[in-house]
Amino acid sequence: DIFRDHELSGVAKALWVLALIIFPLIGSLIYIIVRGPSMAERSARAAAASKAEFDDYIRQTAATGGGAGAAGAAGAGPVDDLHRLAALRDSGTITEEEFQAMKARVVST
Repeated sequence: DIFRDHELSGVAKALWVLALIIFPLIGSLIYIIVRGPSMAERSARAAAASKAEFDDYIRQTAATGGGAGAAGAAGAGPVDDLHRLAALRDSGTITEEEFQAMKARVVST
Protein backbone atom coordinates (compact mmCIF):
# COMPACT_ATOMS: atom_id res chain seq x y z
CA ASP A 1 0.00 0.00 0.00
CA ILE A 2 2.84 2.38 0.77
CA PHE A 3 4.37 2.10 -2.68
CA ARG A 4 1.05 2.18 -4.57
CA ASP A 5 0.02 5.46 -2.93
CA HIS A 6 0.85 8.29 -5.34
CA GLU A 7 -0.10 10.95 -2.80
CA LEU A 8 2.81 10.14 -0.46
CA SER A 9 6.18 11.70 -1.20
CA GLY A 10 9.32 9.63 -1.43
CA VAL A 11 10.49 10.86 1.99
CA ALA A 12 7.19 9.92 3.61
CA LYS A 13 7.37 6.46 2.05
CA ALA A 14 10.93 6.01 3.32
CA LEU A 15 9.90 7.07 6.84
CA TRP A 16 6.98 4.64 6.88
CA VAL A 17 9.20 1.79 5.66
CA LEU A 18 11.80 2.65 8.28
CA ALA A 19 9.14 2.73 11.01
CA LEU A 20 7.80 -0.64 9.88
CA ILE A 21 11.26 -2.21 9.88
CA ILE A 22 12.35 -0.82 13.26
CA PHE A 23 8.99 -1.18 15.05
CA PRO A 24 7.04 -3.77 13.02
CA LEU A 25 4.09 -4.29 15.38
CA ILE A 26 3.63 -0.72 16.60
CA GLY A 27 4.46 0.71 13.14
CA SER A 28 1.86 -1.53 11.51
CA LEU A 29 -0.83 -0.55 13.99
CA ILE A 30 -0.06 3.15 13.63
CA TYR A 31 -0.06 2.84 9.83
CA ILE A 32 -3.46 1.12 9.87
CA ILE A 33 -4.91 3.74 12.21
CA VAL A 34 -3.48 6.73 10.33
CA ARG A 35 -3.75 5.49 6.74
CA GLY A 36 -6.65 3.00 7.04
CA PRO A 37 -9.44 5.10 5.49
CA SER A 38 -7.30 6.13 2.53
CA MET A 39 -6.28 2.48 2.01
CA ALA A 40 -9.94 1.56 1.56
CA GLU A 41 -10.49 4.44 -0.87
CA ARG A 42 -7.45 3.46 -2.97
CA SER A 43 -8.58 -0.16 -3.01
CA ALA A 44 -12.10 0.83 -4.11
CA ARG A 45 -10.71 3.08 -6.88
CA ALA A 46 -8.43 0.27 -8.10
CA ALA A 47 -11.33 -2.19 -8.12
CA ALA A 48 -13.55 0.25 -10.04
CA ALA A 49 -10.80 0.90 -12.59
CA SER A 50 -10.22 -2.83 -13.01
CA LYS A 51 -13.95 -3.45 -13.49
CA ALA A 52 -14.18 -0.63 -16.05
CA GLU A 53 -11.25 -2.08 -18.03
CA PHE A 54 -12.83 -5.54 -17.94
CA ASP A 55 -16.21 -4.19 -19.05
CA ASP A 56 -14.56 -2.32 -21.94
CA TYR A 57 -12.75 -5.49 -22.97
CA ILE A 58 -16.00 -7.48 -22.93
CA ARG A 59 -17.79 -4.80 -24.98
CA GLN A 60 -14.98 -4.71 -27.56
CA THR A 61 -14.81 -8.50 -27.79
CA ALA A 62 -18.58 -8.84 -28.14
CA ALA A 63 -18.75 -6.09 -30.77
CA THR A 64 -16.06 -7.65 -32.95
CA GLY A 65 -17.27 -11.22 -32.50
CA GLY A 66 -13.71 -12.05 -31.51
CA GLY A 67 -14.11 -15.03 -29.27
CA ALA A 68 -12.99 -18.60 -29.55
CA GLY A 69 -15.44 -21.34 -30.30
CA ALA A 70 -18.74 -21.22 -32.15
CA ALA A 71 -19.35 -17.49 -31.73
CA GLY A 72 -15.95 -16.57 -33.19
CA ALA A 73 -16.20 -19.08 -36.05
CA ALA A 74 -19.76 -18.24 -37.00
CA GLY A 75 -19.15 -14.50 -37.23
CA ALA A 76 -21.38 -11.78 -35.96
CA GLY A 77 -24.37 -12.92 -38.03
CA PRO A 78 -25.68 -14.21 -41.34
CA VAL A 79 -24.82 -11.01 -43.21
CA ASP A 80 -21.16 -11.32 -42.22
CA ASP A 81 -21.19 -14.98 -43.20
CA LEU A 82 -22.62 -14.11 -46.62
CA HIS A 83 -19.94 -11.44 -47.12
CA ARG A 84 -17.23 -13.97 -46.30
CA LEU A 85 -18.75 -16.53 -48.65
CA ALA A 86 -18.94 -13.95 -51.45
CA ALA A 87 -15.28 -13.06 -50.86
CA LEU A 88 -14.33 -16.75 -51.07
CA ARG A 89 -16.30 -17.11 -54.28
CA ASP A 90 -14.80 -13.96 -55.79
CA SER A 91 -11.28 -15.11 -54.96
CA GLY A 92 -11.91 -18.48 -56.57
CA THR A 93 -11.55 -20.48 -53.38
CA ILE A 94 -15.05 -21.94 -53.77
CA THR A 95 -17.17 -22.50 -56.86
CA GLU A 96 -20.53 -20.90 -57.62
CA GLU A 97 -22.29 -24.19 -56.76
CA GLU A 98 -20.52 -24.38 -53.38
CA PHE A 99 -21.38 -20.74 -52.76
CA GLN A 100 -25.08 -21.35 -53.47
CA ALA A 101 -25.16 -24.45 -51.23
CA MET A 102 -23.48 -22.64 -48.35
CA LYS A 103 -25.62 -19.56 -48.88
CA ALA A 104 -28.75 -21.73 -48.62
CA ARG A 105 -27.48 -23.12 -45.30
CA VAL A 106 -26.72 -19.65 -43.91
CA VAL A 107 -30.07 -18.22 -44.98
CA SER A 108 -32.01 -21.19 -43.59
CA THR A 109 -30.55 -20.84 -40.07
